[in-house]
Amino acid sequence: MQRAITLFSLLICMGITLTGCIYRPPVQQGNVITDKDLGALHKGMTKTKVESLLGTPVLTNMYADNRLVYVYIFKKGHHKMHSTRLIVYLRDNRVVSFWTDKINPATGLSCLTPNHSPNFTAFSPQ
Repeated sequence: MQRAITLFSLLICMGITLTGCIYRPPVQQGNVITDKDLGALHKGMTKTKVESLLGTPVLTNMYADNRLVYVYIFKKGHHKMHSTRLIVYLRDNRVVSFWTDKINPATGLSCLTPNHSPNFTAFSPQ
């Protein structure tokens, strides 16, 4: 009888302590921006071609129709949140330039920096 009470008490204590171990599923939001997509983006593309390549932008501004804002956010469990932003600037419905903070994991540098600076940069393709 004493053994059963001890076992039951142990199970209750384990149940109470394990409720603190909450599972948090990974969360992905926004548009996935790949290096392949960034390589295909170039000056002179129309707005519809950009939207077919990258998808519908997450943020739209009804007052300023001259830029498309793409945001991708990933958070895995209790780890730090990672985000990537891409802003495409348009003039007359054509791409004039774009900006990103996407970091290449192989080099640790921004994918679009012509001078290989790890800071955020504006990039205007030739």
